[in-house]
Amino acid sequence: MKLLDRVLHASFETLKYSDLRVGCTPGTRESVLKGVHDWAFDPEGKPLFWLNGMAGTGKTTIAESLCKSLEAFNILGGSFFCSRTAGGRQDARRIFPTVAFQLAHRVEGFRHRLCRQLEKPDIVEQQVAGQFSQLIWEPLQATMNVSNSSKGIPLIVVIDALDECPDKASVTALLHTLTAGTKETPSPLRFLLISRSDPHIAVPIRRSILQFSTLQLHAIPRPQVNKDIRQYVEADLREMCERNGWDDHWYQQEDVDFIVSQADVLFIYAATAMKYLAGSPGHPRHRLRLIREATSVNKPKMADPLHLLYAKILNNLGESDVLEPTEVHAIKGILFMLSCSHTSLRVPDIADLLDVHIDEVRAYLRSLSSIALVPTEPEEHLQPVQLLHASFAEFLLSTSHHLPLHLRLDTGLHHRDLMLRCLGILKENLKDKVFGEDIYRQGSLRGITLRWHYATSERVSVRVSPVVRYASQYWMMHMSDSIFDDTAKEIVASTLHNFVGVYLLRWLECIGWLQSLSQVQHQLKQPATLQTLSVSSYLITA
Repeated sequence: MKLLDRVLHASFETLKYSDLRVGCTPGTRESVLKGVHDWAFDPEGKPLFWLNGMAGTGKTTIAESLCKSLEAFNILGGSFFCSRTAGGRQDARRIFPTVAFQLAHRVEGFRHRLCRQLEKPDIVEQQVAGQFSQLIWEPLQATMNVSNSSKGIPLIVVIDALDECPDKASVTALLHTLTAGTKETPSPLRFLLISRSDPHIAVPIRRSILQFSTLQLHAIPRPQVNKDIRQYVEADLREMCERNGWDDHWYQQEDVDFIVSQADVLFIYAATAMKYLAGSPGHPRHRLRLIREATSVNKPKMADPLHLLYAKILNNLGESDVLEPTEVHAIKGILFMLSCSHTSLRVPDIADLLDVHIDEVRAYLRSLSSIALVPTEPEEHLQPVQLLHASFAEFLLSTSHHLPLHLRLDTGLHHRDLMLRCLGILKENLKDKVFGEDIYRQGSLRGITLRWHYATSERVSVRVSPVVRYASQYWMMHMSDSIFDDTAKEIVASTLHNFVGVYLLRWLECIGWLQSLSQVQHQLKQPATLQTLSVSSYLITA
């Protein structure tokens, strides 16, 4: 089963640790939940249901509620919550292997059939169509035929936020596979897809010869959405008062009306506003006034309230005239890591990669708790920091005039600085025999031949810290997104020349253990990778 290369913390079960993600407020989104439930329990239901909506309409919260209810009825076959900032959760090619792992623990007999399939060479490295056929469909069909255990009710697989996978080609291939690979009737498996209606997702689904059900969240009548948002805001304010022992006189009905009107149809505005109020170090009365004052002063357009709220949260970090230059640099580094890192990182990892004291990182992240899931100190070595919604990262990288000037990110320079920091970390940590005296390697770039022996996954975890893991896997990606100005060219060229000349095989040894051998060979065979390694210094100085 280890050969599946599944993604950890991508399923509904692994999201449960957060008390900030509890699904829909009782009594809200009832028509949406009923529509999906009717489809799930209909013996004649179509094999695919596409729930789509624009950013901020509460899709992931709905997905969590649906997973919870489907699990209660024992028909949740698997789930995958994509995320652009959470490691493997942004890789569409790892969705089917992860779902196959979950099915192996839910369907009697599936595990045995799957293990037999995994005896085939490089099966996980196939294109998504081959993955689906051999890792899911064939084992499931064989299992159902033998056990006759489908009982007329199919298992439901939930895939949330496909639009957050950056590899559009893989997403499109996955959709073509689903719309062409579940034609059997009755089907033992159905898929619930939840995403924005981006063209690379919408076009393959709408052109499908396979019938599917669909529901557009942004097409639900505005009064119904406003009613749900109002109910959510009122319930959250009541809970906030009960939790802290406050009376409810600190806010008025007009405050609730204001939040609902500003949210319009965007649940994310209401959710962020509530977290912003709840995150106040004192009483939230002052923060509520700040939100209303900011809106009255700026008189924003319809799409601006969320940006105004994000700007207010960022201003909590400090105004430019009260922050030292080093503090501004640290804050911008943290914001860059939250929006542009290639995987979710723990608090200590962020501190190490930015070369900033961990106490300083903790302090700034606490001020961002309304838009990010920040583990407490006892848990910060186990759980990563995660943005609660992709719209905050989009805001940081936008040209919105609400974004504070002193916190605007020059992403090309940040990528360059992080690439140099990654190379420095590797030079400090990649030593000969890093995995022990009984490890030996044989490396050849020309023939792409790589062999390592006797290192166990436990030894790799002990010898390779999460920061070294990140630096090993992603320094080249940061380099490809870097901007090299004249003052930095010489430093970057010298650093790369030294790294390629001295540390190349040590780095290859490290990523060989961090990834499967076939992944390493595939990466090294790419012309761009070989060119980068061999002539990187020349390209920068030319």
